[in-house]
Amino acid sequence: MRIIRVYLANITLQPDQLVVLDKSIQHRLFRVMRLKPGMTIHVFDGSGHEFLARIVDQKTISVLEPLVSQTESPLHTRLLLGLSRGERMDWAMQKATEMGVSQIQPVITRYCEVKLDDNRLRKRMDHWQGILISACEQSGRTRLPELQPVIALHAALQGSLSDSSGQCRLILDPDGASRVQDISLNRSNSVTLLTGPEGGFSEEEVEAAYQHGFQGIRMGPRILRAETAPIAALAIIQARIGDI
Repeated sequence: MRIIRVYLANITLQPDQLVVLDKSIQHRLFRVMRLKPGMTIHVFDGSGHEFLARIVDQKTISVLEPLVSQTESPLHTRLLLGLSRGERMDWAMQKATEMGVSQIQPVITRYCEVKLDDNRLRKRMDHWQGILISACEQSGRTRLPELQPVIALHAALQGSLSDSSGQCRLILDPDGASRVQDISLNRSNSVTLLTGPEGGFSEEEVEAAYQHGFQGIRMGPRILRAETAPIAALAIIQARIGDI
């Protein structure tokens, strides 16, 4: 039987608590999914806590007992994701969440084909946040990845140095000296992975990444799309030192 999971934002969940659901959640559960009073669902707060809950009526649920979940990776991974167009960015964020990523930061690079003014940027951030929530609900995760603000690559590189203790920094580079599986990794590391947009990185951007302590890794002889490469790399990293 399929388990219905619902993310509840800005609330501290506890047993015997009555929660009035947002209208968007009400619509999804009762209009789209046709759930009825008395049915049970799982609810989580995005910070690691998950509970069993019972539907009271078409607005309210009653929180029951806490659930033990072991769906979060022991490995902290941060994805610096080159800004791509439309569904490609959506797909990469969705699958990265399924792969257990801890943080995602969209990055503007030289060959980025996406131009966002402040209004469009706010809408995209809200849209991406919704994708992360849906991916957590689907994949069983209890912690919501942190979606960080869109920044320029040079700022992202500087930021990667602010917490370098035990950090492994990797850039996907077709001319990289190593493969992902050849890099020395252990679970005490946190991994920062930098991946480019459709047009890739300029030579200057790759050199700047190397100067900031990134190691170049290649992903085999085939050319991967911008949305495929980070997911393939994350899967290999999780298989080596994560929980796959």
